[in-house]
Amino acid sequence: MFASHSTPDIFQASQKCLPININHQSFKVLIIVALLFVLGSGFALGQTYSSDYTISGDYTTVNPLVVQNGATLTITGNLTASGGSIDIKSGSTLIVEGSLSSNIDINIFSGAQLIVYTNVDVHGGNIVSHGDIIVLGNFNMTSSSGTLKNNANMIVGGDFTFGNGSFSTHDNQQVYLFGNNNTYPGYMDGTFNNAGNLGNLHDNNIDLYKQYLALTGATACSGLTLTATATPTTVYSGSYTQLKADGFTPSTVTLLDEGFNLATNKWSVYSTNKAGYYSEWSLWNSSSTIQSNDNSQFYLSYSSYYGATTTFLQSPEINTQNLGSLSLEFYQYFRHAGGEIAAIQVSTDNRLTWQTVQTYSSTMGGLTNFQKSTVDLDSYVGNASLYIRFKYDAWDDYYWAIDNVKVTGIPDVQYSWTSSPVGFTSSDQNPTDNPAQTTTYTVTATDLFNSCSKSANVTVNVNPDTEAPFFSKFS
Repeated sequence: MFASHSTPDIFQASQKCLPININHQSFKVLIIVALLFVLGSGFALGQTYSSDYTISGDYTTVNPLVVQNGATLTITGNLTASGGSIDIKSGSTLIVEGSLSSNIDINIFSGAQLIVYTNVDVHGGNIVSHGDIIVLGNFNMTSSSGTLKNNANMIVGGDFTFGNGSFSTHDNQQVYLFGNNNTYPGYMDGTFNNAGNLGNLHDNNIDLYKQYLALTGATACSGLTLTATATPTTVYSGSYTQLKADGFTPSTVTLLDEGFNLATNKWSVYSTNKAGYYSEWSLWNSSSTIQSNDNSQFYLSYSSYYGATTTFLQSPEINTQNLGSLSLEFYQYFRHAGGEIAAIQVSTDNRLTWQTVQTYSSTMGGLTNFQKSTVDLDSYVGNASLYIRFKYDAWDDYYWAIDNVKVTGIPDVQYSWTSSPVGFTSSDQNPTDNPAQTTTYTVTATDLFNSCSKSANVTVNVNPDTEAPFFSKFS
């Protein structure tokens, strides 16, 4: 008799498995459940977003991710992109509140933004941006290339480190690096502003400056103080106290700062009377014969030997809203001969009409000693559009040279007083009140230009038991 052999457990188990009959409807349900599981895990095959949408948690995509039609896509966790591409169409925004890890192409179209709250690690693919890139943490690029075009800007709040590859900018694009350990190869071209140059961002792009401050939780008011005082702090019922807000003094802001040191700039040159090539405003290099205050490139109109000259050097548009004061500063050498007009004019109606705010009728500065000049423009605050131009009207005279033009202002401040108990409000900086009971006054000072504020309070105690002497009610 042959010995019997027991069946292996694995075979017995397979025999115990019962066949499952799955109809088409059940199969569809299983597919839907599987898809929901995949989507719920933050894994996606690619998606197009045409309206504002928020994805909670981490997100992984292996096919194209597209944000379009001016939509904002917010991912509250980390974004991992390993397939397809990321396309942020014109006017749209992709916000990643965690980190971004990518080895695919990232295309940012004109007017679009990529904002990452922590770190970016790009280890493949190319970044081509016609819009802005804002990274609050570190930005590491390895085996990839980046290109900024058409007024694009890139801000890196942490360190910018770069492996093999290339990174370039075109025209007037700017890269602002605020980290202390930036490392990138010498063959990177474009304009790179290293750590500590928040002022450069402010001067070049005030809107991006405000956005960056808001994203980092900082404000232009962070270094300001505000105190609230009352005199006296104890009064009789019905007597007056003098309230005072003090100490809130916003820093000067720069609206325009042009040194004319590049081959091109945003200023316009035109003439209504040009007798010769050099009579029209043109860029000149400093030399041993004539040099500006910083020995750099400058604009000059040279009318000598060229007859009639009427030429204009015009600024780009300037917004002076929410400012309390405004000033123009520049360096000049004006060689006066007699009869010519060297004038500074402004326009607030999109250049339809011009008002002369300053004229010069004597020599200003010297060939190697440009003179610093300042013009008060306080009368022109509050304009959404302001243009400034230098008008040189001469006839076979000498010349006028201009360099390092700067327009600065001090933000307007708005004050708002409230009280507890409620009942008192005032927009004056230093109002008076006659409280009937002990009252705490709160004042808020707002920098209207930078849209930031500070608050302070003071308590005035009221003596309810003793009526004030008759004359004190009127003091």
